[in-house]
Amino acid sequence: MINELAGEVIVRVFYYVGNQIKKNAKPKDGSLEGVGEELHIASDSEFISLHDLESVELVQTKDFGLLVRAQAATSTVWFNVPRVFNMSGKPITINNPDATRRAAEILEPYVVA
Repeated sequence: MINELAGEVIVRVFYYVGNQIKKNAKPKDGSLEGVGEELHIASDSEFISLHDLESVELVQTKDFGLLVRAQAATSTVWFNVPRVFNMSGKPITINNPDATRRAAEILEPYVVA
């Protein structure tokens, strides 16, 4: 689910950092937050600024499904927006392509020309 509060984006994401994703890579759990200069991905152990976005694109991958590839001046972040279902008290997490597409649309205006 994507929340836009007073223009600020707040959404849970599973993300990977780097120019490429290794086939056996494990996603990190974090959140896409902020607006404009404050746009970032945060987790318990990391803070990745996205204020200097150079490009945003949707990429369909064989191993990870639909991902947003956000290229900033200092890093490349790949992420999707998960959907969590509670099945018999056990959470099941899947990719949420519609929300992932919406996250890409939200980021596009912040690409620095």
